[in-house]
Amino acid sequence: MADVDATQIMLIHPENHQIAKKRKANFTASEKSYLADLVKDNYNILFGQFSSSLTAKMKHEKWEEIAGKINAIGVGSRTVAELKTLWNNLQMKAKKANGFEKRESVKTGGGPAPTPLDETTNVIISFMNDKPSFSGIPGGVETGPGYEAYTYEEEEPSGELEHLSLDVGSSDDENMVVAPQV
Repeated sequence: MADVDATQIMLIHPENHQIAKKRKANFTASEKSYLADLVKDNYNILFGQFSSSLTAKMKHEKWEEIAGKINAIGVGSRTVAELKTLWNNLQMKAKKANGFEKRESVKTGGGPAPTPLDETTNVIISFMNDKPSFSGIPGGVETGPGYEAYTYEEEEPSGELEHLSLDVGSSDDENMVVAPQV
């Protein structure tokens, strides 16, 4: 095998010598900020409920329009799919930053101050903060990983078991028991 040259290896294993695809340039801060502003201005069209007055075609056309405006900046050619992915990533980053900021605000202090958020994240937090998909339901009960609502079974005098369950939707918090899962 020591006598085999590179051209023979390429013929035997062509997958080892594929031409690498060149990466596009990263999104600039101005592109991210402009996208956040455009989505903010067109949020009801882009993410509204389908109806006779709002169709998938209208949503796609609006995304195409946004792509045209972003591409007019002249940094690079961006597709609708790339912009949707960028928006999802920006929104996810803003959700994490908003949650972190809320957790930090209830701590007692000490240590270094948290790093300030960038302009795009602040814009997203400001207009998405009232949406339940972003900040949760006010007064809602935590049901995520690590928490489980318990039900109890008590023995009746007859010896049979009575199944008691808790109404999670009730406003009577003293009847609810929430404990970490083991």
